[in-house]
Amino acid sequence: MVERLKGTGTLASADAPSWAYPRRPTDECIEKYFSKEALEYVPNETDIFITNSKGEQQRLIFQEPLPLKDSEIEYLAGFRKYLTDNNLTIPPG
Repeated sequence: MVERLKGTGTLASADAPSWAYPRRPTDECIEKYFSKEALEYVPNETDIFITNSKGEQQRLIFQEPLPLKDSEIEYLAGFRKYLTDNNLTIPPG
C-alpha cells in the first residue's frame, strides 16, 4: 500500500457536490500510475498563478489544501454578495 503523501488530493465531503473536489485516486491506481516524485509534488507560486504585466494574478490550480489569498477571498465575498443582492444563483454542475 502506498503512503498517502502531501499533495495527493482529498476525498470529496458528503456535503459538497460531486464536482467540487476531485476524488483521490484509489491506492491501486496510485501504485500503478503515480511515481513517488509525482505524489510528493507540491506546487510553488509560479505553478499556481500566472501574473500579467499589471501584476494581477490568475489562479491556475484549485485544489485542497491550497488556501485562497486574501484578495481571492475578498473577490469571492463580493461575488456572493452580488448574487444575493440580485437574487441570483449558480446552477449546479
